[in-house]
Amino acid sequence: MQRGREFRVGDNGLRPSVSQCRRIGRRFLGLHGHIGRGPVVRIIDIWQVERPELPCSLLGETVRWHARSGRVIYADIMGRKLLAYDPLTGQQDDWSFEAPVGGWFPATCDEIIIAVGQNLDWFDMKTGARRPIASLVGEDADIRFNDGRCDPAGRLWISTMSMSGNPPPPRGRLFRLDPPGILTPVIDGLRIPNTLAWSPDGNSMYFADSPTRETGRYDYDPQSGELGTRSVLFRFSDAVSGIPDGACVDEEGGIWIAVPRGSRVERRMPDGSLDTVILLPAERPTMCAFGGADRDILFITSQSLFLSEEERRFRVNDGAFFAVRPGVTGLPEAQFDPDTIRN
Repeated sequence: MQRGREFRVGDNGLRPSVSQCRRIGRRFLGLHGHIGRGPVVRIIDIWQVERPELPCSLLGETVRWHARSGRVIYADIMGRKLLAYDPLTGQQDDWSFEAPVGGWFPATCDEIIIAVGQNLDWFDMKTGARRPIASLVGEDADIRFNDGRCDPAGRLWISTMSMSGNPPPPRGRLFRLDPPGILTPVIDGLRIPNTLAWSPDGNSMYFADSPTRETGRYDYDPQSGELGTRSVLFRFSDAVSGIPDGACVDEEGGIWIAVPRGSRVERRMPDGSLDTVILLPAERPTMCAFGGADRDILFITSQSLFLSEEERRFRVNDGAFFAVRPGVTGLPEAQFDPDTIRN
């Protein structure tokens, strides 16, 4: 267990280098040229972003607020760790695993669900005990769990991807966990599945295969868990850097999307229009989630996986954990309901 500094807005601890500022500036100018052709977009600049004292991740992901413990929890996928942070006390905890940690999910009980390698397990954060729920069957050894989330009814969705190649081959899939604990494939042919989130009314599901640079919207039946017609929410133009990664939704229906290779988080409205941009001192943010007692803090993970040792010396914010108050309130994170897999 580690004890870090109490999180206070206004003392961000960021020390971007001159080269980072220049790089972010170039990206901002390119983005500004793009958004300048449309409606006015709100910019939250780098100096409004906080960096709590947490270790850098190789591949930070699946950040979520755990309301039961009052902590923000996230995975370092390739670091094979799950990490928890209490923003009020600064207390940090972490757990190590035998394989990449594809993600975690809050539940309606004291345990959480964790995806490790090809296994989906119950996990007790107090004792470290694990109980199996489901496993991938018939998949190649290089396939692992990736992004996932529970829908508003408490039904669990989770994706897979290959760990071979960059980008990986299209062998990933999106699964729904059905009774009595069966992983049902719903979408095939994915490279890097991401951006899984639902609208406030539960009637729209957002999802992306990151290398396509396109985020889709599906009609969704929250009672049956069935997908309907797909439409394009938005697609990044060639003039803008980045790909869509992890996402969350606020109470107004805004979709907040981390943009790796773009040093930013974007807020898109339900019609796909760009509303807000948060500029970050890290090139590859990976996911964002609202948390805090009032769900008004946006927590953001990032990655440093592809940096050389030399790059790590001066790109000190890559892989870091960030927080910012964007002025809106997030939806409560849906919790897994065990009744959804009972016959």
